[in-house]
Amino acid sequence: MINMVEQFFDRERELGFLEDEYRRSGFSFIIIYGRRRVGKTFLVKKFLSGKRRAVYIYVSEMSSSALRAQIADELRDRLGLRLGPLPTWADIFRGLFRRSRRSRGRIVAVFDEFQRRWRLTARHSRSSRGL
Repeated sequence: MINMVEQFFDRERELGFLEDEYRRSGFSFIIIYGRRRVGKTFLVKKFLSGKRRAVYIYVSEMSSSALRAQIADELRDRLGLRLGPLPTWADIFRGLFRRSRRSRGRIVAVFDEFQRRWRLTARHSRSSRGL
């Protein structure tokens, strides 16, 4: 078992930035990127801890339709957002934006390893064309 207190170091500035954005009014879209294995996921999970209207979604290797269904389930369970059984990507993000406008307080949605979504789409596109 990993002790979060022991593993979290030299990230106070980044965590402070996320907290400042969380407290700021208005919409924010933040991309966190960097080399593998430097603590990006750990930083985000630390930031999300204790936040009521927050959802963390790990984008795993699966078909795009299965991934969208999984994300819809997570958004329903964590945020009460109902998208239907087979939402499109537009349905997912439109639903999040609408919910955030109607909500009192912040909604935080984290998509970890989201670049996989593009690989999954490209892979599906190639295979459906016979490439």
